Amino acid sequence: MLKEGVLKFIINLLEDLETSKKKNSKPTEQCNPVVFTGITANNVHYWAKGTGFGTGSLASNWDIGMALSAKKKEEMQLMVIFQVLAAFLCEENKILHETCMIFENSCLTEVLSGFLRNDSIFDMSHHIVLYHAILKLVRSLASSTITLKLLTGVKGMSKEKSSTIQNLLLKLKTCVETYNKRLKINTKRMISKSRVKIYIGEENLYSETDTEELNILLYHIKLTSDFVQHKADNKELSAANKSDTVVVCTSESNNAKSSEQLYLAVMSQLQFDTYEIITIKGNGILQFNVPFYYESTVRSAASTNNDTSNSLRARRLAQEFATLSTSLPLSYSSTLFLRCDSERLDVIKVLITGPEDTPYENGCFEFDVYFPAEYPTSPMSINLKTTGKQTIRFNPNLYNNGSVCLSILNTWSGRPEEKWNSQTSSLLQVLVSIQSLILVSEPYYNEPGYEQMRATLQGQQNSRDYNANIQQATIKWAMVEQIKNPTLCFKEIIHKHFLLKQTRVIAQCERWLAELQLKGNTQSYQSLNIHFAELKTELMKLEKNSGK
Repeated sequence: MLKEGVLKFIINLLEDLETSKKKNSKPTEQCNPVVFTGITANNVHYWAKGTGFGTGSLASNWDIGMALSAKKKEEMQLMVIFQVLAAFLCEENKILHETCMIFENSCLTEVLSGFLRNDSIFDMSHHIVLYHAILKLVRSLASSTITLKLLTGVKGMSKEKSSTIQNLLLKLKTCVETYNKRLKINTKRMISKSRVKIYIGEENLYSETDTEELNILLYHIKLTSDFVQHKADNKELSAANKSDTVVVCTSESNNAKSSEQLYLAVMSQLQFDTYEIITIKGNGILQFNVPFYYESTVRSAASTNNDTSNSLRARRLAQEFATLSTSLPLSYSSTLFLRCDSERLDVIKVLITGPEDTPYENGCFEFDVYFPAEYPTSPMSINLKTTGKQTIRFNPNLYNNGSVCLSILNTWSGRPEEKWNSQTSSLLQVLVSIQSLILVSEPYYNEPGYEQMRATLQGQQNSRDYNANIQQATIKWAMVEQIKNPTLCFKEIIHKHFLLKQTRVIAQCERWLAELQLKGNTQSYQSLNIHFAELKTELMKLEKNSGK
């Protein structure tokens, strides 16, 4: 009874800490990019933060030092709780069902899942000790068949199978393997003994990341995943759940996938991959196999041996790519696709499909990304390739020369917390910001000062006219041109995207035409109808060729 009381006390501490964290949490733009439809403060209207436009003060309203200090204190408390729970489980020769019920009725699995759902090796590298405590607790829970069900989600657990701790560990293991592959690291040997010094900002401050400790953590992730999987494969556990498995499989096999499910299933396999963007000839000359905006920059860096010599950049990019390999946004509305060079970490190409209910809907927008030698002290460079041969400005933040305007890229003087931060910012944040803050339903109001016209009849008319022009450009350049002349590394993606969403795309264009006709916009209606006719022709060709 005494041990049970102590256990309940520790669990209550964990729940109090979680409640306090949720109450005091404050989302930031970089962590949670959100499409703002306009907010009001003191009768002054503001537009989406971080897009580079809007009105208001550029002064910081967030103390990053205080936030990091509070986060560190919270992590120390969690680490102690996890260590105590792991020690309790290790000392108990026999775990009682009453003990398991205490865990099952608490927030423990939710908290552990929250940390393990974070598949960012870059982020984990800053919290190594905490993750070691988490992994130790998970292994302790897996050691008993009674508490093992907390990890596998069997016998009526409410969470879906894909969200169980067991499957989250498998996903993390995949990230680790991707990271090791990109850096060609053998974690068993732990060959890296050096410390990498990271320069932060413009101050003479250094923080040290022990690469050996990170490699050990990644190895323990793999071991923990294998250990839980081994325990879950126990014959008694498999027999106990055999009937449930049969029912699920039978049910799924008898139901045809919807078009949306089919799209997600097919496109998820194409989201992240490598492609030989650059080939190095025998004489050391670089050959670009697909168009790349920063080709001259890459060649210049190669001539000075400044493109591959930065070990800090290589390690940071390997961490980010490990996350990207499993975390790129995927939805029927809008999806991100990424191709990184087979041998280089600093050269990648990105494709974003336009979100629904926007003038970019279902268009394919291609971006080139280059990471300079100074990365991550300085942000990456990004250029939009889909510009109608530099004739179309798709958005106030997307220039016809391909320039991308975002505070996080330091291409606009936003608030300090909106700008690039070498410790917390990442490529994924930038891409999601483009997807959610730039490719919006009413891009007209991203223009500086125009957000003040949102409530006026003139502003609304201007926005509709702006959207009509973008819709035409989307069909002509982000649909028809992409189908006819896709970049080779995205050809399969683009063709499958339009084949699987052909009916949806046609209905979307017909809706746009109906809206223009209703508003009496004859000129835009006629222009869009011409582009739509060409699109239908290309879709028919695509369907015919796919059937051969």
